Amino acid sequence: MRIRCNVPPDRTITLKLPDQVEAGPHELVLVVDKVGYRKDIVTDAETLMTFSGAVPSFSGVDGVQYQRSLRDEWA
Repeated sequence: MRIRCNVPPDRTITLKLPDQVEAGPHELVLVVDKVGYRKDIVTDAETLMTFSGAVPSFSGVDGVQYQRSLRDEWA
């Protein structure tokens, strides 16, 4: 989930989460990034996919199955 905000001089923000976020315990991760700092991030999926299979040590790993196993750990 990405939420952009303007930080006021007192550096206090209030965050209202969307309705699809259920009440209860959650982990929130806050990343404070300077404006324009991450210009090197690839946003074009086609460009990003040119790196697919570029790491030989991951050639035998099923990416989808790996993601599923991580999600099973979270449950």
